[in-house]
Amino acid sequence: MNILRGDLARLKRCTSIITDRLKRCTSIITDSGDGIPRVKPLKYTYEKEIVMYAYFRKLVYFSTECVFAPNAYRGHARILLKDLEKIDPSVIMNIIQSGESLVINEDRKL
Repeated sequence: MNILRGDLARLKRCTSIITDRLKRCTSIITDSGDGIPRVKPLKYTYEKEIVMYAYFRKLVYFSTECVFAPNAYRGHARILLKDLEKIDPSVIMNIIQSGESLVINEDRKL
């Protein structure tokens, strides 16, 4: 979503595997703003695999999609990704790696 929107500042925050990496000096403020560092252990795992794992382990998980999602920008992005994934199954991992490799020079004005 952030790549499609061109939101490089948010892209930097969302691609970090630990959100606390963005804190400055010794302050407790994280990018989420609530002081709680977050770890993304399943960052490189496809959503399908996470759902299948939860199903086979009989874990309770939230599987209802928002009724507004199909018409929202996120819904269009999801359709685009699914279409691209039919052509090249590794497209999602390639997008994640592209987001990680983008580096922002914070001293320079955009």
